[in-house]
Amino acid sequence: MGASTIQVNKESQAGTRVGFSYDVLTRQFDASFWNTITGAPAINANKIRLSSATITSYTQFKFGRFIFPVNVPTTPSAGEAKKWGLLLPGRVTTGSAYFEIVGAVFRAVSYDDSGNAQTTTLTWSGYEAVETDFEIEWEKGYILFKISGVVVASHQTRVGQTPLPLYIINGDADNTDVGTIIAKEVAQYA
Repeated sequence: MGASTIQVNKESQAGTRVGFSYDVLTRQFDASFWNTITGAPAINANKIRLSSATITSYTQFKFGRFIFPVNVPTTPSAGEAKKWGLLLPGRVTTGSAYFEIVGAVFRAVSYDDSGNAQTTTLTWSGYEAVETDFEIEWEKGYILFKISGVVVASHQTRVGQTPLPLYIINGDADNTDVGTIIAKEVAQYA
């Protein structure tokens, strides 16, 4: 598959969607899947560890359910700068959907393809120092943000249609770990 062409999976055309798991234990930090934008991602205890680092997948996705098991080491506070979800690094306001921590603020963010944002401020509830599943369910007319299976935000006015890569940034110097990422019910990928 060429990186510039979106392919509709044959199974997707028949109504069945596909998925994948990026298992860190099996693949470690696979540079054929991840592009390092900044810093030096490492492997620690079968997790991808980011400390002042940014990564994005080469593969881009359109629609599906994306589960990011993230271990944020501390409660959000001054100096925090983290994001995980789906985002084009070169056009961050085009169709993106992600969780973010900026300082002490934790929120769900989505953009439509014209760069208009919808944000929901979320309550941080003891998610620090433990791996927690943060899920983004993205379809044509909505994005659901879930934590440990519970919907914490629903966006319906700013929903993009642009294919997006997985994206994770830890802009500060603590150790944020990411486990096995799961994508389910993906409609398209390139």
